[in-house]
Amino acid sequence: VSDVLPELWTYDTGTATVSFAGGAAAPREPDSVSGSPVQTLSWVNLGDLAPGRTIVIVLSATPGADS
Repeated sequence: VSDVLPELWTYDTGTATVSFAGGAAAPREPDSVSGSPVQTLSWVNLGDLAPGRTIVIVLSATPGADS
């Protein structure tokens, strides 16, 4: 799963949680954060997901001064 933040926004380290198929959210940092001024956050090996089920990733990011 990848998430591309808006230009000049920065991921707030330590804020990501992941929940599977409506389950409880658990802390899960992205496996990689890359790019500037546009950051891409990537999570790998999140596991299998049955058809019709969802993964929800919640995180916080801070806008840059010029965004």
